[in-house]
Amino acid sequence: MRDSEVTLRPVQLADYSGISSIYKSVIEEYRTSLAEREVHENLSDEMDIEYLRSYANTQSSFVALIEDKSIVGFILARVIDWINSQKKTLWLEYIAVSPNYRRRSIGLKLVEEVKRYAHEHPIDALYTALNVDNEPSKDLLIKAGFTVKDWRIAFLQKMKLSTES
Repeated sequence: MRDSEVTLRPVQLADYSGISSIYKSVIEEYRTSLAEREVHENLSDEMDIEYLRSYANTQSSFVALIEDKSIVGFILARVIDWINSQKKTLWLEYIAVSPNYRRRSIGLKLVEEVKRYAHEHPIDALYTALNVDNEPSKDLLIKAGFTVKDWRIAFLQKMKLSTES
């Protein structure tokens, strides 16, 4: 896939079906991972539409689309005041790419778009949480410049928000 085939834009409520489809795939993968470790967690198969609406309203959440305008990935983020003494933090709630489109830098492009958004707004840091066993997620965040502490919390301070590297 060429770079020109992927476009990014802010999440819209009309994206619910495409985002929900990817969400279901990710939840199923997570359930499989939990079952392998004999861990049980009550997870919903459906993303609540009001949950998505709250992120669509932020203008800091984005979708990745391929040429035919199909959604192949998304990142949900919102500004939160005062996390770890940072006055303005952009919390990355969810980063997901359709299984058929992974390993094509789409996740990295989504994170870079959020970094661009943060750089253009009064954001002091980016934070997210990740699953302990999710090596690809950890690798993605490190590649994007995040510091991963204890393999669970990742953050990026304002001085590193620039997408120029």
